[in-house]
Amino acid sequence: MTIPFRLFLDTQNIISQQTTPPFHVEVCDWLERTNDDNRRILQMFRHGGKSYIIGAYVCWNLLKNPNWTCLLISAKRNLALRNSLFIRSMIEAHPLLQHLKSDLYTWKSETFTVDRDIMQLNPSVTVSSLGASFTGYHSDMVIADDIETSGNTQTQFMRDKLGEAIKEFEAIVKPEGSRTIFLGTPQTEQSIYNKLQERGYKLSLIHI
Repeated sequence: MTIPFRLFLDTQNIISQQTTPPFHVEVCDWLERTNDDNRRILQMFRHGGKSYIIGAYVCWNLLKNPNWTCLLISAKRNLALRNSLFIRSMIEAHPLLQHLKSDLYTWKSETFTVDRDIMQLNPSVTVSSLGASFTGYHSDMVIADDIETSGNTQTQFMRDKLGEAIKEFEAIVKPEGSRTIFLGTPQTEQSIYNKLQERGYKLSLIHI
């Protein structure tokens, strides 16, 4: 089933008794328009609802293709678990997604698998945090949600450590269709997002 992402988010907001702000529509259009790009960055202001949108974006991709897989990385483990809970609750509650809830798999806090017709080792969705080991993971898309924070960019050593962590999880996407997306707010003039642009990532900015 394929519907525009902005329409999918609208349906979720109706269920949640919310409205969709105009800049969220802009984010939706960008995510859908660039969905096949291999390397992309979206910069937004703080408290703009990035994690909410990206949770819906994961669900929309699973709606389009239940065999799709992703690794969703946050700066801290508690944020990763929050994102996982939101995505799973959306699948369970959204009328367009309920058929994806599988009786074959136990839904865990950090990984879960939807009902799909291709058996594979990788869960549908894996949530993790910086500093975790990504050895053995593979996915169609890696999504880095707000991994640059004021706490991990204070010194050059911290920024170098963040860069090394990024290189590790960049390597786990499937080679035939490697896609990595960063969403976040720069915390320093030496932002990791500047380094990523030097390595071929396309940057887009969202303003109110």
